[in-house]
Amino acid sequence: MPDDNRLACAIALFDAGRLQESESLLREQLQSSISHPAALHVLGLICSRTGRHAEGIELLARSIAYSPNDAGYRRNLGGALRLAGRPLEACESYHASLALRNDPDVLIDLANAQLEAGDAKEAEQSARKAVQSGNRRFDAQMALGAALFAMHRFDQALSAFQEAVNLDSTSGPAYRRLGITLYHLGRVGKAAEILLLADRLAPGDAETMNQIAMSLERNGRSDEARNGSIGLPRCSLKEQMGSFTRPTRWRHSIALKKQLMLIARQLH
Repeated sequence: MPDDNRLACAIALFDAGRLQESESLLREQLQSSISHPAALHVLGLICSRTGRHAEGIELLARSIAYSPNDAGYRRNLGGALRLAGRPLEACESYHASLALRNDPDVLIDLANAQLEAGDAKEAEQSARKAVQSGNRRFDAQMALGAALFAMHRFDQALSAFQEAVNLDSTSGPAYRRLGITLYHLGRVGKAAEILLLADRLAPGDAETMNQIAMSLERNGRSDEARNGSIGLPRCSLKEQMGSFTRPTRWRHSIALKKQLMLIARQLH
């Protein structure tokens, strides 16, 4: 197979999630062209995503050496460093990417890496820049809320998570963070209600279930907390929508939307 066709096929397999087949073609490609930046880069991503962090980072760094002005390459190296538990180095890579191209998505990545590195103040600044960009506002609000929460600025974190919920009213993680923040503000009754919705939207999350139990306990509903009886169906919206006839699905969806809207109004 010609080199160009082999590389194109490897990238298509990577995009399709067929990583093992993609890796095989990429290694063949690198036998004939050891310095091909795209082949090095995609192979580095595969190694990183399959737990071979050191090899992945080394391959990504080599690809950047051959293509130093590619902002996307530097962003991906930052992601690989985060996966390897090296957030400080990830921040350096994200800064290098931003120096080449101002990208709100990279600002969000940077904010999350800064928070992982224990620098919530810098994470707040990066997240605010992402919010002001007007793009990917949901992810930016989630990153901002996480940074504010880490600094125990719970009232401000609540506003950020509320805005995230306004932007995506079906996000289980957004409702989870909102409920946990309410809990830390002492609004345990409302926290339990929000967390129950989070579990309904994205069931099975251990953090959500633990926080539900704590909220119910503090709200005087210890029997429910001990028995795991939370009063709402424990299935995802997708599962719920697939388990009813069409008219019932519509009524069920409308009822949930009304519940979400009511809670949003009560939080203001």
